[in-house]
Amino acid sequence: MSKKSVFGNSKNKIFKILEDNLKNIWDYDIELKPIDFLQEKGNYKLEDDEIFFIKLNNEESKKIKDLFNTTNADNIDKKSLLNIKYLFVIDKKNIYFQRIFKANLISKPFLAFSNDIAKLHKNETILVVQNRTEVVFKNDEIYFLKFSDLTAIFGFLAHYYREATNDDMNAFKACEKMDINTDLNSETLPKTTLRKVAQIVDSIDDLEKNFNTYKKYSIKYTDIFKNNKIKIYDKNDIETLHNVIFQKYYETDISSEKRLASSFKKIK
Repeated sequence: MSKKSVFGNSKNKIFKILEDNLKNIWDYDIELKPIDFLQEKGNYKLEDDEIFFIKLNNEESKKIKDLFNTTNADNIDKKSLLNIKYLFVIDKKNIYFQRIFKANLISKPFLAFSNDIAKLHKNETILVVQNRTEVVFKNDEIYFLKFSDLTAIFGFLAHYYREATNDDMNAFKACEKMDINTDLNSETLPKTTLRKVAQIVDSIDDLEKNFNTYKKYSIKYTDIFKNNKIKIYDKNDIETLHNVIFQKYYETDISSEKRLASSFKKIK
């Protein structure tokens, strides 16, 4: 591997950090089986050899392509290095990103050799570069292992896995087929639950249209359908309804054991 330039984002400014051979330090290129994040609606659990991807629109793609222009990037200073948000390497037409966590910054006394003489560094902070890649940009597509890492690097992509807004909560509560605890709101529910509410709201029309079908499916596994209504009292009931809508309950053919899928993959 030849020398590569490593750049970084610190307080929304791009800096050049170093140029070196990264082999066995950051082997940034990863080859994994792509899984369409939007098709799976965030309900899929990746296998070890898989990675999510999203096809970006022109505006989103352009924002990331702007990173290819590094000619005006200043060499990073110490203060900016301590505020680094992510590192990236450009290789041909691809960009590889490593998210920087607080744990990457270590402030402890350490020994280092200079001209074969050990020196104690007492009041210095070092940035640890790890051998991992969280996000890849190529061919107008963004690849990632965790959505939280993607949005930590590119916050403008958060809408691809949105949380329920107040309007969504109102639409949720307005569904005539549901009996919902009026105390449930977007301020008190956790983010993971709000994402499920948003997906439920996006499917409400189908739920109402095929209510009896969902009810027939649900009563085999849950008790949230009562008196021809869906009873939603807390976040656990929201989780259950989400599992029903996305048909995550199933019964094994051989042992007739009822189970809950942690994720799903369509078999072609």
